Amino acid sequence: MFERHNDVEVLKALKPCPNLQLLHTQGFNGSSFPPWISTVTNVYVLQSAAEYIVGAQESTAAVAAMSPLLKQLQLTRMPNLEGMLGREVQGAANTPGVFSQLQYLSFVYCPTLTLPLPLIPSLQKLLVWKCP
Repeated sequence: MFERHNDVEVLKALKPCPNLQLLHTQGFNGSSFPPWISTVTNVYVLQSAAEYIVGAQESTAAVAAMSPLLKQLQLTRMPNLEGMLGREVQGAANTPGVFSQLQYLSFVYCPTLTLPLPLIPSLQKLLVWKCP
Protein backbone atom coordinates (compact mmCIF):
# COMPACT_ATOMS: atom_id res chain seq x y z
CA MET A 1 0.00 0.00 0.00
CA PHE A 2 1.26 3.48 -0.94
CA GLU A 3 1.77 5.70 2.11
CA ARG A 4 1.59 9.48 1.74
CA HIS A 5 4.21 11.42 3.65
CA ASN A 6 3.99 14.96 4.87
CA ASP A 7 6.19 17.03 2.53
CA VAL A 8 7.38 19.30 5.34
CA GLU A 9 8.47 16.41 7.57
CA VAL A 10 10.22 14.59 4.74
CA LEU A 11 12.16 17.69 3.62
CA LYS A 12 12.96 18.67 7.20
CA ALA A 13 14.29 15.16 7.93
CA LEU A 14 16.57 15.06 4.87
CA LYS A 15 19.35 16.98 6.63
CA PRO A 16 21.55 17.11 3.53
CA CYS A 17 25.28 16.60 3.61
CA PRO A 18 27.25 19.79 4.25
CA ASN A 19 28.69 19.78 0.73
CA LEU A 20 25.34 19.89 -1.08
CA GLN A 21 25.53 22.71 -3.63
CA LEU A 22 22.31 22.36 -5.64
CA LEU A 23 18.80 21.57 -4.48
CA HIS A 24 15.97 21.41 -7.02
CA THR A 25 12.49 20.77 -5.66
CA GLN A 26 9.30 20.45 -7.66
CA GLY A 27 5.76 20.16 -6.35
CA PHE A 28 6.60 20.69 -2.66
CA ASN A 29 3.26 20.99 -0.84
CA GLY A 30 4.44 22.25 2.53
CA SER A 31 3.69 25.75 3.74
CA SER A 32 7.35 26.66 4.34
CA PHE A 33 10.82 25.26 3.79
CA PRO A 34 13.09 24.09 6.63
CA PRO A 35 15.82 26.45 7.83
CA TRP A 36 18.62 24.18 6.52
CA ILE A 37 17.76 25.41 3.02
CA SER A 38 20.12 28.35 3.58
CA THR A 39 23.06 25.92 3.90
CA VAL A 40 22.76 24.91 0.23
CA THR A 41 24.58 27.08 -2.33
CA ASN A 42 21.98 27.06 -5.12
CA VAL A 43 18.24 26.39 -4.59
CA TYR A 44 15.66 26.11 -7.36
CA VAL A 45 12.02 25.72 -6.36
CA LEU A 46 9.39 24.93 -9.00
CA GLN A 47 5.63 24.62 -8.44
CA SER A 48 5.55 24.77 -4.67
CA ALA A 49 2.64 25.53 -2.35
CA ALA A 50 5.00 27.11 0.20
CA GLU A 51 4.10 30.52 1.64
CA TYR A 52 7.59 31.31 2.95
CA ILE A 53 11.12 30.11 2.35
CA VAL A 54 11.91 30.45 6.06
CA GLY A 55 8.60 29.94 7.81
CA ALA A 56 6.93 31.73 10.68
CA GLN A 57 7.30 28.69 12.93
CA GLU A 58 11.09 29.01 12.88
CA SER A 59 12.49 31.14 15.68
CA THR A 60 14.78 34.03 14.82
CA ALA A 61 17.56 32.54 16.96
CA ALA A 62 17.36 29.16 15.23
CA VAL A 63 17.48 30.75 11.79
CA ALA A 64 20.33 33.11 12.68
CA ALA A 65 22.41 30.22 14.03
CA MET A 66 22.49 28.54 10.61
CA SER A 67 25.57 28.85 8.43
CA PRO A 68 24.27 30.87 5.46
CA LEU A 69 25.77 29.63 2.20
CA LEU A 70 22.85 30.32 -0.12
CA LYS A 71 24.07 32.30 -3.14
CA GLN A 72 21.35 31.65 -5.72
CA LEU A 73 17.64 31.29 -5.05
CA GLN A 74 15.15 30.80 -7.88
CA LEU A 75 11.44 30.63 -7.04
CA THR A 76 9.12 29.73 -9.93
CA ARG A 77 5.37 29.08 -10.09
CA MET A 78 4.67 29.48 -6.39
CA PRO A 79 1.02 30.60 -6.17
CA ASN A 80 1.01 30.96 -2.34
CA LEU A 81 4.41 32.59 -1.82
CA GLU A 82 4.02 35.68 0.35
CA GLY A 83 7.64 36.36 1.21
CA MET A 84 11.05 35.03 2.12
CA LEU A 85 10.72 35.22 5.90
CA GLY A 86 7.78 34.24 8.11
CA ARG A 87 5.60 36.86 9.76
CA GLU A 88 7.22 36.66 13.20
CA VAL A 89 10.70 36.99 11.69
CA GLN A 90 9.82 39.92 9.39
CA GLY A 91 9.28 42.34 12.26
CA ALA A 92 12.32 41.28 14.29
CA ALA A 93 14.79 44.05 15.16
CA ASN A 94 17.72 41.91 14.05
CA THR A 95 16.89 40.34 10.72
CA PRO A 96 18.65 36.98 10.66
CA GLY A 97 21.53 36.54 8.24
CA VAL A 98 19.89 33.64 6.41
CA PHE A 99 20.28 35.45 3.09
CA SER A 100 23.51 37.30 3.90
CA GLN A 101 25.45 35.59 1.07
CA LEU A 102 22.64 35.67 -1.51
CA GLN A 103 23.81 37.11 -4.83
CA TYR A 104 21.04 36.10 -7.27
CA LEU A 105 17.32 36.04 -6.50
CA SER A 106 14.46 35.43 -8.91
CA PHE A 107 10.70 35.36 -8.54
CA VAL A 108 8.73 34.08 -11.56
CA TYR A 109 4.94 33.60 -11.51
CA CYS A 110 4.49 34.29 -7.79
CA PRO A 111 1.09 36.08 -7.78
CA THR A 112 0.77 36.53 -3.99
CA LEU A 113 4.30 37.83 -3.36
CA THR A 114 4.30 40.87 -1.12
CA LEU A 115 7.09 43.16 -0.11
CA PRO A 116 9.19 44.06 1.77
CA LEU A 117 11.99 41.63 1.10
CA PRO A 118 14.57 41.20 3.85
CA LEU A 119 17.69 43.35 3.66
CA ILE A 120 20.14 41.53 1.34
CA PRO A 121 23.33 43.62 1.02
CA SER A 122 25.15 40.95 -1.03
CA LEU A 123 22.44 40.81 -3.73
CA GLN A 124 23.84 41.50 -7.21
CA LYS A 125 20.94 40.45 -9.44
CA LEU A 126 17.19 40.44 -8.84
CA LEU A 127 14.63 39.10 -11.33
CA VAL A 128 10.92 39.66 -10.71
CA TRP A 129 8.66 38.50 -13.55
CA LYS A 130 4.91 37.93 -13.66
CA CYS A 131 4.53 38.96 -10.01
CA PRO A 132 2.44 41.81 -8.55
